Amino acid sequence: MSDADDRFAYRGLALEPRIQWNHRDLAGWRLTVSAGALLGDRRLVGAFYDVAPAFATAARLAYDAEAGLIAWRLGMTASYRLTRDWRVFGFGRLDSVAGAANADSPLVSRATGYGAGVGVQRTGMRSERSAVD
Repeated sequence: MSDADDRFAYRGLALEPRIQWNHRDLAGWRLTVSAGALLGDRRLVGAFYDVAPAFATAARLAYDAEAGLIAWRLGMTASYRLTRDWRVFGFGRLDSVAGAANADSPLVSRATGYGAGVGVQRTGMRSERSAVD
């Protein structure tokens, strides 16, 4: 298989069901809160959690990952409309492998992780009519 063909090779399947709450009428603010789970098949979780016997050490035992729950996720996004075309936003997400299928993998060093960020969004083009016209 060539490198070009390898780009399209099957890497695994994931499913991320989540429940989401949106609120848009907070004096120009939009708020979204979501909670969900990330699930993966054997091939996908193996890429993250397997330790082949050839790479095992006394501190990192061989491990064969199982399909199932990868992580729980809780997120929040807030944005504020400055003008018709400009918006500022911030987001945060908490991930946890507590109760996950591979939480005991030797490659898991922490049960919880987080990410956050801020940004500016500009709408460059807009249709003459909105979708609700």
